[in-house]
Amino acid sequence: MEGRERVLRFDRNKKKLWEKARKFLRNPVKKRLWVKNFIDEPLGVKAGLTGLAHYFALAEPANPVLAMAGKKWKKIKNRNDVMELTIAEPDACQLEIWSYSPRLFEKGDVVDRFSLYLSLQANDDERVESALEKMMEQITW
Repeated sequence: MEGRERVLRFDRNKKKLWEKARKFLRNPVKKRLWVKNFIDEPLGVKAGLTGLAHYFALAEPANPVLAMAGKKWKKIKNRNDVMELTIAEPDACQLEIWSYSPRLFEKGDVVDRFSLYLSLQANDDERVESALEKMMEQITW
């Protein structure tokens, strides 16, 4: 305790801490939907394969992937300028609904590397797996 705050200090280096904690951390994505947005501003921050393409030389998907907190989605899902779709359409985006706000740790309108890793770690595509590992290698621990 320091005053009224509880402060945690870890005796491991950051990389070893991440490797040890990773198996206890869960995917932040609760749900994925297809959405058409009729306003000029993006619904959320870049995530999924769009976020991975930002951090690593990987082709962006045809439809952008964005992330937003579940609480925010509940507020806007019934607006007239946002329409939920049953399938992908050319002007649509894939929206990931997260259990926490992806803006908490965002870097330049892209989700942070650790959350991105957790959200894509179950992807079976070898290109994605390789890109995730290389993205994590780029971190200065």
